[in-house]
Amino acid sequence: MCQKSEDSKLCSISLLSSGRNSVPNFIHGNVLNQEKGYGYLTFNETSYRHAKSFGSLEARTGFYHLKIKAEDCSHPTKSTKSWPITFEVSSSLSVILYMRMNVFSNSMLVDFFY
Repeated sequence: MCQKSEDSKLCSISLLSSGRNSVPNFIHGNVLNQEKGYGYLTFNETSYRHAKSFGSLEARTGFYHLKIKAEDCSHPTKSTKSWPITFEVSSSLSVILYMRMNVFSNSMLVDFFY
């Protein structure tokens, strides 16, 4: 993980392919608070259902083995190691995934909103 310094700011959160899955367009990384290093991942159910209706392989599998990486835009720019993450999506899913994380303290919390 990045160690927080006086000029640490969370610039971006990137999802990376893991070799098993490419990154689907319905899971996104977002920055919540640059100074504190908070970010979150969102699962867009509308985009998921749209991709699934067009036969997207990513949408059909139901499991997403990805990696997440965050960038600290202090000088010089630093990146975290990539963390493995897995999502499981069922056909009865009616949920938005909101995964909060603090990249400076190596913590992650997952909340599900219905």
